[in-house]
Amino acid sequence: MPQPHNAGDVLLTLYKNVLGSALASAVGVKAIIDKTEGLDKLVACVRSLLKIESAPEPLHHPLNPNRNVAE
Repeated sequence: MPQPHNAGDVLLTLYKNVLGSALASAVGVKAIIDKTEGLDKLVACVRSLLKIESAPEPLHHPLNPNRNVAE
């Protein structure tokens, strides 16, 4: 069975300025991301918490090595 990461929770909200970092840390939230900052900021935050350096290499289609599986 896979072991869970102990990265903590990330709160995605429109009320970042209302919540504040003190309240977030009190309830165990590692980071607060404002929805207006976009998904790039959220992805970067999650990657840093999980200590993911870069995206995995795409899987290649077994019958056509020049084509990715996701295509």
